[in-house]
This record gives sequence, C-alpha cells and structure tokens, in this order.
Amino acid sequence: PGTGGMKECAKAGVNWKGCPPGFIECTNGKAGTCGTDAADCEAKVGCAANLVFCGYLRDASGKPTMSITTGKPIANCVEEAKCTTGRDRPPKDTTKPLDPRTAGRLEALSADGKKAMVLRMEEGSFNVGGNAQAVNFSVASVPDSLMQEGAFGLLFDSGALMASLIQIEPSAEVEILGGMILDIPLLDEQANLDPALCALVLKNTQMLSISDITNVTGVLTSMGVCGKGEIGGCSCAVSVTHFSTYGVVDSSVAYDERVVMIANNTNTTEPQELSDAGAMTSCNLLETSMLTTLVTLVVGLRV
Repeated sequence: PGTGGMKECAKAGVNWKGCPPGFIECTNGKAGTCGTDAADCEAKVGCAANLVFCGYLRDASGKPTMSITTGKPIANCVEEAKCTTGRDRPPKDTTKPLDPRTAGRLEALSADGKKAMVLRMEEGSFNVGGNAQAVNFSVASVPDSLMQEGAFGLLFDSGALMASLIQIEPSAEVEILGGMILDIPLLDEQANLDPALCALVLKNTQMLSISDITNVTGVLTSMGVCGKGEIGGCSCAVSVTHFSTYGVVDSSVAYDERVVMIANNTNTTEPQELSDAGAMTSCNLLETSMLTTLVTLVVGLRV
C-alpha cells in the first residue's frame, strides 16, 4: 500500500470526497473533477472559471461535438443560474420499504431537492427465498475516490458519465422476477430542453453496473441501451436484473483506442467495449503524513 498511486489508496479503502491532497476541486465542472490549479481546471472542465459545465454541445445526430485539439467532447459552458439540469445530482441517503404484493416506487432526491433517481416496480416484481415479503431498499451516492479511481474512473475521466453514480442495496437477498425499472436523469441541459435531441442521445446511451463499487478493478456490466424515462426532460430507464451501483454512459464518448471491458448480461446481445483517457497523477495517501491531510479534507466535506 502507498506505492501504487491513488488507485492503490482507493483499493485499500481510503475514501475521500472532493479531491486528494495536492489537487483542488474544479467547482465549475462535474463533481469530483480535480486539477493542480485554476488553469488546469479550465483545461479539464473546458469552461472558463466564470462559467459552469452544463453538458455537451451536440451535433444533428445527438452525439457530442468532439474537439480536434483534445479529442474530448466540447463542453456546453453557461452561467450557473442558466444550468438547471446539467449539474451533478448525487442522491441523499434514502431508505424505504417496498412490498412485492403491491406496486411501489422509491425516489431519492439530491441535496437541492431534485430527483436523483426513481425505482418503479410492478406487483410481483421480486421475492425473498420464494416468499413475497417487504424489503428495505437503501439508496446512496458514491465517494469521489471510487468514482475517480474505481471501475467507473476511466469513464469519468473521459467525460462519458452522463449522470451521478447511484448505489441501491436491499436489506435482504432478493430474486427479481421482472417489472422493476430504474430511472436516472441525464445531466445534459440541451438534451433536457429538446425532446427530439433527447431521443437521439438515448440511442447512444447505456446504463452500466458493478456489483461491488469498492472493487476498483471490477468489471462493469451493461444493463442495456437506455429507454426514455420519466424524470425531467430526459432520463435513462432500464429494467433492473440485480441491485448494485449504476452509471449512465454516453457510448459515443466512451468508445476509443483504450477500452475498459464491459461484461455481457441478458440485456445485451454482444460484449461491449467502453473506453477512457488518462489516469490521475500518482500519490502516496497511505503514508502517515498524507493521512493527516486526508483527515482534514474529510472534516471539510463539500456540500
């Protein structure tokens, strides 16, 4: 531990919110975007410091317009007050019982009161050991450390993640029989304002999952291409076959020379390959002196 950079820190269970020591958080970008200074943040976010990232500029096909200089999608930079659906929306910790003997619904809101996810279920959607009984379902956000350095890290760095990561955990082992739909909002202003553009974007968007988000070298599973959800102007809805941690990915951004393998499941017809670019500068968080700094960061968590 402590010799393999920040991924080794995350692998060892050292979590942080925001950025690790030696970096500043780029507050006008996606949550968890880190840079060495203001200039580095402007380059990584793609927006001047007085503007915020609010999704991407898109062409007539719904795909992001790519920069010929960086090879990454061009940010839609706007004043923060004008970005109503493009900012991060991590869920507040939420727990609610769902009973398969009746149809049900679980919603989790962000700190500012916006819908972060909705889980809809029909009657008879699951059982526990063959029995129809109520189960508590808990929703939580993902630490920035695991988003940056975990299985979704390459996709986050490339700009392919289209929504905040969502964790869902039942209080008992459940068998899903069908009729459970997970709906996660796309954090892209243009897609939310234009129904036709939303439809095009969804064609290139899929939901991925991993059973254990703390396994930083784990393999992501595709839950399938997104259908049109019910949250806001544009959201991704898929049938749930298991409970885990979920992310929504723009496939047109994710495909690249460097790829992260996506495992098959029953919702896909062939293996998917999704990519990313780069890794963060290595650190030595597990050294005693750095742990002191980390404790200071945790005490001052960003809201």
